[in-house]
Amino acid sequence: MLALGEMNINLNDSWMIGDGLIDVKAGNGAGCKTVLLARMKCELCQLMSEMNTHPDFIVSSLPEVVELVSSQVV
Repeated sequence: MLALGEMNINLNDSWMIGDGLIDVKAGNGAGCKTVLLARMKCELCQLMSEMNTHPDFIVSSLPEVVELVSSQVV
């Protein structure tokens, strides 16, 4: 949390990008936009419901992450 103040980071304007629902959960808790880097599978949908954790976006590759974030940044 020290870096937040020192670097003037606004979590509402920040992104949490990860390959697991724990990453998404952390991003949701911090107030970030979240991206899950994964392929959609039935098991993933069920796990998201069980954990009550849902990403803002789901993409399947790093180039898609770059394109998504670039298109969203103002």
